[in-house]
Amino acid sequence: GYDDRPFSLAQRMMTEPRIVINYLSQIFYPIPSRLSIEHDVILSTSLFTPWTTLPAIISILLLIGTGSWLIKKRPLIAFAILFFFLNHVVESSIIPLELIFEHRNYLPSLFLFLPVSAGIKWLIDYYQTNKRSLYIIIVSFVTLLLTGLGIGTYLRNEVWATEMTLWEDAMRKAPGSSRPLTVVAMQMSQEGDLGNIGYDVALKLYEKSLLLQKSRKNIYPAILDNMAGIYFKKGNSPKAVDLLENALNIDPKYTKGRFNLIKILITQGRWKDASKHADKLVSIAENHEGYLNIKGFILIKQKKPNEAIKYLQQSLRLAPNFKTTLLYMGAALSLSGEYSRADRFLRRANNIPPESIMPLICLIENSMKAGNIKNAERYTDRLLASFSLIAVRDQLMRSLHDNLLLPISKQLIIEIISKKILERSKEISELPV
Repeated sequence: GYDDRPFSLAQRMMTEPRIVINYLSQIFYPIPSRLSIEHDVILSTSLFTPWTTLPAIISILLLIGTGSWLIKKRPLIAFAILFFFLNHVVESSIIPLELIFEHRNYLPSLFLFLPVSAGIKWLIDYYQTNKRSLYIIIVSFVTLLLTGLGIGTYLRNEVWATEMTLWEDAMRKAPGSSRPLTVVAMQMSQEGDLGNIGYDVALKLYEKSLLLQKSRKNIYPAILDNMAGIYFKKGNSPKAVDLLENALNIDPKYTKGRFNLIKILITQGRWKDASKHADKLVSIAENHEGYLNIKGFILIKQKKPNEAIKYLQQSLRLAPNFKTTLLYMGAALSLSGEYSRADRFLRRANNIPPESIMPLICLIENSMKAGNIKNAERYTDRLLASFSLIAVRDQLMRSLHDNLLLPISKQLIIEIISKKILERSKEISELPV
């Protein structure tokens, strides 16, 4: 609704006539420099501010009146005019949509070219027999016009070559709007080959975007969230936490930011703080399996498996085949000593493609804890058949240092893996030469 927009209903109703006139001007004067995916819009705060507000309203009323008056005399012209304005009613009136998007002009402009084409055709036919010189001028003009429009289309298509070129163009044409800067910043932060240079440029763009015009009031937390993500990638977790806390102070119900904050707090080992934020997250969106999962994960890390199971059961009711939930449930059950049930959930997790290392490691650990060496060896054989020793080693090392991964008993896993490797080595050494 309007609560989240930087304009009121009255301001929108006064601003849209100017925008519709701009749409019309783009149709009849469509040079590439006037076209953009984003536009700066000055709000009309009264009928006289800016001064073009009242003239735009009067112009639209006159055009609609003209279209109505021509229904019987010139039905083709009347239809084109009225069709244009009727198709702008939904997106250019009371509904609190964004103020301007060029694509809204596609359907309304469909029949505007019909009377123009009919008029040109009539002129060509008339002067072809009555005045040859004017006929040549008209045909030459139409040829040049179509050529110019074709060149303009080609130039505009070059701007649409990539997402980056499109939004860089929008940055130049709408310097007062935050959206082009935020999109370019996102692209820069995702360009892996740019490294810290890309991150630094992205941060500067985000900082600038905070000061510019925005389509929604609640966009501030999202920008701060994106900045926090960059600082986290750069290794500055405290700064990332500060930005996310600022975002949540602005909008406590900004769930994406709170979820990202929880993950950073987990990497810092701040389990109590992470748990408190997870409680708030679940209270805001109690039927979101991802939020229930992260609460369950935190409880597993805090060695509270029975509490974790409650959240994970609720998550499984929402998404019965969510691999992460099944994995966490298996880990929680194993931690609570329910090894048989844990094995069932871990096997379900492992059977969901793509096959990954962690479910198999958890199955091995659970079997070892249950004293079921036969099962542990079977799962180890599958692990070594599916993944390289280097991949397994890297996963084990990450599990020791990465708080975002489930806790495992490295000693138990290494013991059974070493045993199987020795058995294989012995079998190979006993082969006849």
